[in-house]
Parts: sequence; C-alpha cells; structure tokens
Amino acid sequence: MKMASYLILLLIGLSACSNVHLNPVFPETTQSGQKIFVCKVNGKEWIPTKGNAINGLSIGCYKGSFYIHAQRVEKNTTTQYIYLRKANTRTEGSYSFHNSETDQANYTYLENSCNYRRQAIENGHLTITRLDTINGIVSGRFDFIVKQKNCPDIEVTDGYFDYTYR
Repeated sequence: MKMASYLILLLIGLSACSNVHLNPVFPETTQSGQKIFVCKVNGKEWIPTKGNAINGLSIGCYKGSFYIHAQRVEKNTTTQYIYLRKANTRTEGSYSFHNSETDQANYTYLENSCNYRRQAIENGHLTITRLDTINGIVSGRFDFIVKQKNCPDIEVTDGYFDYTYR
C-alpha cells in the first residue's frame, strides 16, 4: 500500500510538472492597462522585447487612429517589427484591415530582408474591447495575414493587447 501511495504521488507530481511546460508563456488577458502585447507569428509565440535601451512596445490612439508598434530583439539587434494602424477607431468594436493609406498591418523581418507593407495585407481584423480615453487604457485582439513576393507568407494570430497610453 505504501508503494502504491508513493507511485500515485509521483505520477501527480510528474503530471503537474509536465503541465507547467505545456502551458504557453502568454500572460492572462486583462483590460486594466497592464502593458501586454502578445501574438503568434506562423504559430510561434511572439512577445516584444526591449533591446539596446529601446522600449519594445508603443500602443495608442491619436486623432481617431489606433496604432501598435512592437519590436523583437534577437542576437542584440532589432530583427522583427509588427506595426498596426487603423483609422476611425474612436469606439470599441470590430474593424477590418484593408489595403489603404489609413490601414496598416506590417511585419518586418530583417534576417531575411522581408518587409510586408500595407499593400501586402491579405486579411486582418482588430477588435477593441476597451477604449478608455479618460484613463488612457486600450485593450483588444487582432490577427492578420500578409504576403510578399519572394518571401514566406506571414500569419499573425491570437494577438491581444492591454496597454496604458498617454
């Protein structure tokens, strides 16, 4: 009986450890200005990083346009950027990205010299779940697909953000 109890405890402990490693590193979704930005790029977790004393994330609303500028540093060099801009986002709601002067869903990966600009938007959505202009809090979700000739297609999914701007 003692051996059976030990095995059960061992199995519970091992399963708890394995669950820790299987869970994504993404922070919980919030709507209180926690300075969170996460997404997946072609299925891999993507979180902005600071490097060379540069802030890796800027999110805000300016003159009715919403924007996100995120960068990821690898090997001490900024190698990846995500930039989103959507005009006429004065309220909470769902918006689609289009190929236009006012909508942008850009992805840049300097390692392979691929720069996916606004003409590359295949499909994209932005949902603002909280837009508090008094306290400067914006939260929401996003996804987009960009394609560029001679570059791999980029699919950004499961994106969410919660940020205090001013």
